[in-house]
Amino acid sequence: MNRRIDNTISTSLEGLRPRFRPNSAMRFIDLVVGGFAARQLELKLDVPEDFDARDGIQIIVFASERGRWIELPCEAELEDSQLRLCIPLEELNAGPASLVHLAVALMPQGYSPLASLS
Repeated sequence: MNRRIDNTISTSLEGLRPRFRPNSAMRFIDLVVGGFAARQLELKLDVPEDFDARDGIQIIVFASERGRWIELPCEAELEDSQLRLCIPLEELNAGPASLVHLAVALMPQGYSPLASLS
């Protein structure tokens, strides 16, 4: 099921590519973490070089839980070209032996793909 969602997102972004500069589109970072007991996860991610972050970055973090995607709260700081994310994992029902599937959406501040299509 997750594969189908990924393909749908990729297909949608492919359709938007001719209308938008590559650095103005959403970016997704997809990762699976686990095997540890923690209440919070800290990630450091490189911001893509061609990503337009001059006016700031909007960040939304999703986690797959029991077959559905839920939005997680997140604290973020931009340090040079690295993004530092602190994601509380307390809302998830994940134990130390389980894996957590996360998707991080990055968008330029004020980005609204639907408004741009009108």
